[in-house]
Amino acid sequence: RRPRRGRSLRRRCSGGAILVAPPGERGVWWQGTLARSPLSGGAVRPVLDDVVSADWSPDGTWIVVAGADSKGSGLFKIPADGGPAVRLMSGQLVNPAWSPLGNLIVYGGPAVGGRVPLLAVRSDGTRVDLPEVQTPLGGAHRFVPDGTGLVYRPRSHPRDFWLLDFATN
Repeated sequence: RRPRRGRSLRRRCSGGAILVAPPGERGVWWQGTLARSPLSGGAVRPVLDDVVSADWSPDGTWIVVAGADSKGSGLFKIPADGGPAVRLMSGQLVNPAWSPLGNLIVYGGPAVGGRVPLLAVRSDGTRVDLPEVQTPLGGAHRFVPDGTGLVYRPRSHPRDFWLLDFATN
């Protein structure tokens, strides 16, 4: 995944850590916990536990996270400059992807038999109906660069990629 406007850094590190950092901060995603600390030094502050996957908003101001807090599993958005996580949806959810237009977050719903339904929500938590699409549990969906569609790998054809055109569904 490419960095967006210099606002994010994502790279696999030894031991499974993934670094996610807005300007002036160091972010760590380690063994399921997303935490942050100032680059100038200071205490590490946990942001959210049991993080499964995450993505940045296109303007770099939010991170959408599939994870859990004290109230259970769900989909959350977290301000990149600090602040509490905001729950968007509840349930065992995975692989959020934020639209390049900033208007839609697509994610995998609860897993059944090694597959997940693709679901969508706006950044304010409003559900968005999508056609019924099933993908493999590992996740295989990304927005096209202009945000008008979603490329995904269907469960029924695991070696193919299909396009969901939002204009025609």
